[in-house]
Amino acid sequence: MKTILLIDDNRLDRMIHRRWLEGLCPGEYRVLDAESAAAGMEAAQRERVDCVLMDYVMLRENGLDAIRQMTSELPDCPPIILLSCAITEDMRRNAMALGAAACFEKPVAKGTTLIDAVRLAITDRQNLRERAAAKHPEIS
Repeated sequence: MKTILLIDDNRLDRMIHRRWLEGLCPGEYRVLDAESAAAGMEAAQRERVDCVLMDYVMLRENGLDAIRQMTSELPDCPPIILLSCAITEDMRRNAMALGAAACFEKPVAKGTTLIDAVRLAITDRQNLRERAAAKHPEIS
């Protein structure tokens, strides 16, 4: 079972994404949630997280700053999918440059779209690890 971390200060958005992940994929995901980037960082340090869904605009924090912190401080940072009510091309470019796996506008039209993105991000990460292990067996 894969662990997904939802980081969003909007309780309703967290509930919707949780229902999609758990309802459309029963038994496939364990879903953790956090209402701030700081709480999400704590959860990611404490738990083995396979993918993060993160809001861009939170009350006290910015999703780009949170991506920057996670990618620099977590030794094995999970893929991060950024969500926002209005994603501009600059936002998307900046998020991807910082290491985001994908960016979507909220509300995401279909739960299956988001789930496909989560699955792809997790698979890409696993493939990257396997290629790195094959190329450098001394580090695996």
